[in-house]
Amino acid sequence: MSRTWISLLLAALLAPPLAAAPWRLVKETAACRIYSRPVAGSDVKEWQAVGLFNADFDAVVRVMSRRDRYADWFGMCRECCVIQPRSETDFDLYFALALPLMADRDVVANVRLELDGSGGVARATFR
Repeated sequence: MSRTWISLLLAALLAPPLAAAPWRLVKETAACRIYSRPVAGSDVKEWQAVGLFNADFDAVVRVMSRRDRYADWFGMCRECCVIQPRSETDFDLYFALALPLMADRDVVANVRLELDGSGGVARATFR
């Protein structure tokens, strides 16, 4: 099996591209690096997880294409569904989160998938 880079960029708000702060490494393990940066004009932080997985690229694409299983990716997610599909790689997703220390929250995020088989990069950007 080939090793495939997977990058997930999780952003709560769309930050102006020119005002984006540099990424700061928050945590690093053997399998994953977590980065964070502030979002201009907001108290919300943007997060990015980068990991190296020992997986076949086509298998990774199959997993990322299963939108009906996205709830399995996120801890504390009790519901997840596509509410606005624009294409197979661009859609809005509704999440209902069951949080342990505060009231449940729901979130709508635009998801864009970038699947580059020649470079071995699969990226899901949530904004």
